[in-house]
Amino acid sequence: MKSHEMFAAAIGSSIGTPVEIQQVRPLAGGCINQAYKITTDKGVFFLKTNHASVEDMFKTEYQGLQLLAGTNILRIPNAYGFGTFMGKSYLVLSYVHSARRNRTYWEDFGQRLATLHAIEGKSYGFDHNNYIGRLPQRNEWCDDWITFLSIAELVYNWHWQ
Repeated sequence: MKSHEMFAAAIGSSIGTPVEIQQVRPLAGGCINQAYKITTDKGVFFLKTNHASVEDMFKTEYQGLQLLAGTNILRIPNAYGFGTFMGKSYLVLSYVHSARRNRTYWEDFGQRLATLHAIEGKSYGFDHNNYIGRLPQRNEWCDDWITFLSIAELVYNWHWQ
C-alpha cells in the first residue's frame, strides 16, 4: 500500500467518511514528525505522521487541542482524529491557511493568550500526562504552582536530558 493510500485511510477514519487524495504536499518546520498538507475531495487537512510507537504523543496532542478549542479563546485547528495504520501513527487536523497579519495581530494574540493563562483551577496539573516535543511531561495534581513546576517540570525533565 502506498503512502497516499495510508493518508486516505487515516483521514477517512478520522472524519468518518472515505476520501480521495487529490494532492500531497510535504511541509517543513518540525523536527519530530513528518507533516503534510493533504488536499482531498472532502477538504484540506494537516496530517502528522511518525512511528507507531509514538501514538500516545498524538493522542495527548489531540486531547490538548480539544481542550484548548473548548475555551473559544484562541483559534485552534479542528482535531479530527489520531491512530495507527501500517506501522505509522498519525494525527489529522484541519489545515490552517496562512493569511496576512493585520496591524493589531500581535496585540490581539497577546491578549487572548493572557486570557487563556488567566483561567484558574482548584489545583495545578492535568488529568493526564502529555509531551513537550518528544519529552514526556508529568502532570500530577499539586496544591501550588511552585511545587507543580519544580517537581513535574524541572526535576522530571532534567532526568531526560
